[in-house]
Amino acid sequence: MTEVAEDSSAASPDLVKQITELLARPPRVDGIELDTDYFAQTIGSAAQPWSLLANDYRWRPLGSGRAPLVPLQLCEFLAYKTALAYEPADRIKAFLERCCPGVDRISVFDSTREKKNSHGVLADAQGFGFVFERKAFVIFRGSSSSNDWKTNRLDMLTSDLGSAADRRTEALRKAYGPLLDKLGDPAPGRHVGFSIAWAALKDEIEDWLSEALEKGEIDKIIYSGHSLGGAMAQVAAFDHARIEAAIARDRGIAPNRVGAVVTFGAPAVGSTDFAAAYEAMLGDRTVLLESSGDLVPRVMNRWYYRMLYPLRQRVSAGVQAHLVTNEGFGKVAMPWTFASEPPFSDQDIDAAMGAIRDAASKTARAIAEEQQRHEQATEKAGASKPAATGSAEPGAPAKTDAAKVAETPSWVYWVVVGVVVLAAGGIAWYFIRRKLFSHDIEQRYALYLSTLAYQQLRAKHRGNLELANAELAEHLRFVRGDLASSGEIAKAIPAADGKSTGFFSSVQSLPLPIQVRDDPAFMEFLKKGDTFV
Repeated sequence: MTEVAEDSSAASPDLVKQITELLARPPRVDGIELDTDYFAQTIGSAAQPWSLLANDYRWRPLGSGRAPLVPLQLCEFLAYKTALAYEPADRIKAFLERCCPGVDRISVFDSTREKKNSHGVLADAQGFGFVFERKAFVIFRGSSSSNDWKTNRLDMLTSDLGSAADRRTEALRKAYGPLLDKLGDPAPGRHVGFSIAWAALKDEIEDWLSEALEKGEIDKIIYSGHSLGGAMAQVAAFDHARIEAAIARDRGIAPNRVGAVVTFGAPAVGSTDFAAAYEAMLGDRTVLLESSGDLVPRVMNRWYYRMLYPLRQRVSAGVQAHLVTNEGFGKVAMPWTFASEPPFSDQDIDAAMGAIRDAASKTARAIAEEQQRHEQATEKAGASKPAATGSAEPGAPAKTDAAKVAETPSWVYWVVVGVVVLAAGGIAWYFIRRKLFSHDIEQRYALYLSTLAYQQLRAKHRGNLELANAELAEHLRFVRGDLASSGEIAKAIPAADGKSTGFFSSVQSLPLPIQVRDDPAFMEFLKKGDTFV
C-alpha cells in the first residue's frame, strides 16, 4: 500500500485497512476449489522449485462430497501452449527452444506431411509435443482450415457405423480409407470426425511417446487442446487409458501414464456411454474449461441439435429405420464454466475510442456541411421571387423555395441522428465482440486464468501490490515463456504473411496490474469487480 499523506484529504486508517483486506481476498470460483500450493512457493527458489503437476497429485475422487480440486498453474500454462498450437511449425519450435528453460524433445505433429490416402482425401490434423518436468505434453490444434470444419461435421458415432447398407460408412471409407481401421473398438460411440483427426496423428504421436518412455524420460502424459484440439485430446487420452495390451498396441503407454487432460472450449466428443466410461477412468483428472458466452462446448447438447441429430443421421445413412441414433452426446466431466468477462486490453480500448472519435468527427463534419448548405439555400431562396409549382391537389397554394428549404432537416436533427448512430454502433460492437471473443483461447481462456493467478499473488502478499505486481511479471514469463525474447523470436521467424507478430500479442499487456489508491471509490471498485479485478 502507498503511504497515506497527513492532510485533510488523506484516507483514514480504517479505509486503508479495508482496501488492503479486499486486495488480499483469495479468488473464488463456483463449483471448484483452486489449488494454491504452487503460489505459496517462492519464485526462483532452488529449495522449492515450481512444479506444474506432481506425480502423486491429490486429484479429488468423484463422489467425495467436495468440489473438484483444480491445479490452476497447470491450466494457465496449457492455455498459452494451446494458443501456440495455431502458429506455424517453425515458429512453434523456435519459441519452445528459446523461451522456456527445461523444455526438451520438441516435436511438431502434422498429418499433412504424409501422403494422401489411396482415395486422395487428406485428414488435416496438427499438434505438437514436448517434455517438461518429466511430463510429456501433447497439445492439439483447433479448427483453422476448411478441412477442419469437414472433420467437425462428421458427427455420427463410431458405434453406429459398420452396416453394409450404411451410406455413411461407404462415404467415409472412400474419403479416409485406412484411417477408419485405426479407430479401434467402435464402442463406446465417439464422434467420427474427432476420432479420424486423432487417428491421422496417432502413429506419429505414439512413436514419439514410446521413445521417451523407453529412455525413461517421462513419468506422465498430459493432453490438452482448444476447440477441436480439446476434443482430440479427450479421444486420445481415452484411447491411451484403455487397456490395449491384448492387441499389442499399448507400446508402453499404460493407462496409469495419463496424468491430466485439460481442454478449452471443447465440444462433446461421444455418446453418454462413452462419457460414463471416460469418467470412470479419467473423470477426476480432466478439466473442461468453458466460457459462458462460448457456444462451441454447448451446441451438441442444445435441444435443437439433439432433436435434429437423429433425423440427419437417418437420412445420411440411407433412411434406415433400424438405425438407433437417439443416445445423444454427453460431457466426460463436470465443466468449469465461468461467466465473468476479462477486461479489455489497452489495444481494445484504444481501438474503440479511436473508432468513436472517427465517427464523431465524421458526424460533426457532416453537420457543418449540411448547416452550410442550409444557410446558402436560405439566402438564395430569400433573394429570389416566389415561383409557382405544381400542387398535389387543385387549388392548393404553390410552395416557395423558402418553404422547401424549411422542410430540410435542421442541424439539430443530424446531431441527434449522429448520437443515435454512435450509441447503436457502440452497443453492437460490444455484443459482437463478446460473441466473437468468447471462444478466443487468448483473450478469454488464457486471460481468465492469468487474472485468477494475479489474484492468488495479491492474496499471497497480503494485499501488497508492489510485491504482487513484481511477482506477476515473473509468473507470466514462466507460464507464457520469456516475454523479452519472444519479440526477437518473432522477428527472426515471421508468420506466413511475412509479419513479425509477437507471440500472445492480444494479451501481452494483460492482466492489468492494479495500482493502489487510498479512497472510497477504489474500495467500491474492488467490491464490485467480482472475478476480474
